[in-house]
Amino acid sequence: MKQSDDENFDDINRRDSDRRGGLKPAWAIIRLDNNVEVPCWIINESRSGIGLETRKQMKPFPLDRGGTYWMQIKPSNAKISSWVAGTIKHIREKGAGSGIYRVGVKITTVPPTSLGNIPNI
Repeated sequence: MKQSDDENFDDINRRDSDRRGGLKPAWAIIRLDNNVEVPCWIINESRSGIGLETRKQMKPFPLDRGGTYWMQIKPSNAKISSWVAGTIKHIREKGAGSGIYRVGVKITTVPPTSLGNIPNI
């Protein structure tokens, strides 16, 4: 295929995706020990981790940098959600005093035994 054919194919896929409402929203729910849930949108996906943004204002923020938590995630390219363990790499407040946070998470391949079993299973 020529370069122009590739560009046309991408344009057709983009228009088809727009017609169907774009990409499906990606979300994550971080589950804490005390049955507190932190609902988030996934704003960035990579092989080793995800970037999250909280859905609601929380003060003080319940997560700790370096902590490992169970998360139920549903990436944009998946049809169903799955449980993974993730370690918090960074926490940044979006705007001073907003109470909305961006969180960087590294997905852990082998969950630590101290984390216990997957919640509700």
